[in-house]
Amino acid sequence: MAAINTHYGELQDSYLFYNIAQKISAYLADHPGAKLYRMGIGDVSLPLAPAVIEALHKAVDDQAAKSSFHGYMPECGDPVLRKTIAEHYARRSISLDPEEVFVSSGASDELGDILDLYVYRAMAGNANLGYGAAAGLYQSVLCFVTIMLANYIVKKVQPDYTLF
Repeated sequence: MAAINTHYGELQDSYLFYNIAQKISAYLADHPGAKLYRMGIGDVSLPLAPAVIEALHKAVDDQAAKSSFHGYMPECGDPVLRKTIAEHYARRSISLDPEEVFVSSGASDELGDILDLYVYRAMAGNANLGYGAAAGLYQSVLCFVTIMLANYIVKKVQPDYTLF
């Protein structure tokens, strides 16, 4: 029978960020001349650049007027941003077409999207509703197996920190 990990009750508010801050402090103490760019979860070292703030304001203003309202961006990201990223790499002698640039909201969302795409491609060409249901079940089973495997690995490495 599965048992809930009792260590969840011991977690403190923002423990992750506290641990990260402690590790950063220790690293900087051991490397006094080091320049460290903090790029952790939700952690930034510098305020937003003026160009970013200007772009954010423009984007909000565009959404506020019917004449410039466009709703959601294309799924691969804003075309202007994709072109700008490709130009950034071109200045460093890296050839990259804007169509090859993919701007997303992060890895977690994209992992789900990749699984959805795999399921879609696996059943492409089959208009049978049963295939759709089977694909959804397959995806659910795959997610369940992934969680169980991760829990198994954690149990081998640090038994006190498993999910169950």
